Amino acid sequence: MAISPLTGTSTFYDWYLKTNDDIIDQLNQMNIYGATSGNDIRLNVSSNVLTALLGSTLGAISSGLTFTGNVSFAGEAVMPNISFKITGITLGTSGYTFGSVIRSNDFGFTLAKANDPDNAESIGVISSMNSKYSVVTILGKITGNFTTTSGATLSPGCIYFLDPTTAGKITTTEPVTVGQVSKPMIMGLSADAGIILQYRGNYLNGSSTIGLSGNNRLYVILPTASASNGFDLGTFVSYLPNVGTKGVSFNNYLVATGRTAYDGWFPSLSTSTSAPSPLPYEEDFVVGMIETSAAYGSNKIYQIVTKGATEILPSSVSSAGGDVGWWYLQSTQELPDQLYLSSNNIDDKESYERLYVGFNYNNTSFVVDIRPQIRTINSTRSLLTSESLGAITNETFNGDFSVWQRDTGRDTQYTTNTSKMYFADQWIRRTSKTSNVSQYIERQSFDKTQILVEGSPEYYINAKCLVTPGISYNSNDYYSLGHVIPGIESFNNSDITISFYAKCSHNNYNIDVYVARYNGTTLVSKAIIDNISPTTTWDKYAVSYTMPALSAGSYSNDFVEIGFDLRPLTKTANTNSVATGTNVFVSFASMCVYKGTYSNPKHLFESIVDKQLKAKRFYFTSYTDSQVSGTSTLAANGEIALNSYTLQSIPNASFAIEKFPTKMRTTPTISLYSPSTGALNDAYNMTANVDMRQTSGTIGYDRKTRTAALNSTTISSTADTTSFRVNLVNGVVPFDNISYHIIADSTYPL
Repeated sequence: MAISPLTGTSTFYDWYLKTNDDIIDQLNQMNIYGATSGNDIRLNVSSNVLTALLGSTLGAISSGLTFTGNVSFAGEAVMPNISFKITGITLGTSGYTFGSVIRSNDFGFTLAKANDPDNAESIGVISSMNSKYSVVTILGKITGNFTTTSGATLSPGCIYFLDPTTAGKITTTEPVTVGQVSKPMIMGLSADAGIILQYRGNYLNGSSTIGLSGNNRLYVILPTASASNGFDLGTFVSYLPNVGTKGVSFNNYLVATGRTAYDGWFPSLSTSTSAPSPLPYEEDFVVGMIETSAAYGSNKIYQIVTKGATEILPSSVSSAGGDVGWWYLQSTQELPDQLYLSSNNIDDKESYERLYVGFNYNNTSFVVDIRPQIRTINSTRSLLTSESLGAITNETFNGDFSVWQRDTGRDTQYTTNTSKMYFADQWIRRTSKTSNVSQYIERQSFDKTQILVEGSPEYYINAKCLVTPGISYNSNDYYSLGHVIPGIESFNNSDITISFYAKCSHNNYNIDVYVARYNGTTLVSKAIIDNISPTTTWDKYAVSYTMPALSAGSYSNDFVEIGFDLRPLTKTANTNSVATGTNVFVSFASMCVYKGTYSNPKHLFESIVDKQLKAKRFYFTSYTDSQVSGTSTLAANGEIALNSYTLQSIPNASFAIEKFPTKMRTTPTISLYSPSTGALNDAYNMTANVDMRQTSGTIGYDRKTRTAALNSTTISSTADTTSFRVNLVNGVVPFDNISYHIIADSTYPL
């Protein structure tokens, strides 16, 4: 019913009647109809009153709300964290898990690492992952399984730093090495929860103006008398907790060298000075350099820098006139005259059996960097533990078999008798016999609790080769497993040390260790450098060899191959008429190759992320470790695997260009496979729901008919060292979605 308006001649009494009889009366008769609730918002009408409740009855809005203007809160606003979504990293992306620390780069996002300032520029931590995107939390609480990133569950109140060794991981050990970055990332709240911290990273370098991390210093309280007995600023000190129980001979030794021990602490001397038996040499006890001292009641408190930059200089350095370089301890508590060593050749000079303790930058800043003695094979001193290798590089990046992109022998015994082939990345198997022989190669997994092989490797290999009794096995026959090292000139005219672990299923069988050089497919030289007799338990071996000078020539596709030849084992078994069905096999693990000569070197390997990237320079595949190349990777419901490539055919542009993860060694050979059937030179037409070669006669966009011939090449590719182009040849119409797998091979030719 319409309410008539008042006019200019209406009286106050007219307004009174209009308000009471018309307006108020009709408002009281109004009803609310059609109030509809939406996702997470509930509308309710009661006694003709409309109310709205956000978050339904649970008080939570799952689908999210967007406000285009400012939002103010009169009370508390409780938020678990501040996060954002990223694409390109999804559930199943290799190397990424919950808790991975990431940073941005030119290609989007990658794992952060505290080994230098650029790699340590982390933006946050992955807090959840699904098949479409990941969520990165930059501040606040996250909850989940941290064992893949911290190595264990979190501890309440413990600070976790960005790891300088393994990209994306966190560690309780704060980085202290010069050149690394101390970057706190997470404080533990419980075993599965932590708070993301946004602290400024602390770059550890030789500048006298930088901040220093706390855990590269320690404080010691000693009697005041120590100050007059060699405990001076700039003096290096050693610690032996039970020094008092080592007998009269050691105490006499300290007195004879002008030293007194206080609670196990005493000034350090040269490593060339030997302590009396039963003590080993003194470099094992050097802790650091006295940086400050102060009175503490009747005692003195000393601050000792164990690693990192300091403005306190050893007295010999401060009087050396600005000389820079590495320094070592002498037969007194001082440092000797400057050695003029650069950081590049210090490892060579360490063969003089010196303990290098630090580096002078500019006569105002000294970096304490205690480098334990690398003892040569000619040393007359006994080895109690493995030698520390400092910054020396292990030349065999996959000597622990952790990267195995091909499925050859990866998951089951590979028994095919091919003359030569790659199995694990950069590993070649060669054999002179392909008939009348029983052989296999297979990757094995260590128990997580094993302690016999150092470095906690995850994998080792078993290898077998037996020739049918009665069939001759000559001295020039071979069955070898070798790791490829790029460049025939590698180690040319220099010493190398090859260290590895081995065992055999049976005793009294020998194995040859060899070094070979190849120019493409041509063998330039091969030398048997040692013969070992493995036992049935893991033993460590170290073999030294001087690589002969390389003759002049033109080389291409050239490399060094270092490994093991089972020829002695196979020949012995053949001589003893061991049946081919007998399971006589040898196992190898953790092979390292170092430049230089060492009798018991530590086994050092890069992170798995670094090794995988190096491997992709030679061989790249879109198949995962759980898939077999050239087979169907479709899920049970018909969905394509997340690791397959996809592209869409558009008019006048039926191709796609993709980049390799890293620059390949040379232009690779490309092989393309259908994710549906595993067919070579074919792809899966997701729109037609069949392989492209099977689409002939089907109808697509704009009622266009697809044409293809069975067993024809429907997809092709061209490539350079950085990218590859995929061309759709037939079996496709515009706007078809295509899926394929790729293998790009630029390994050295066999």
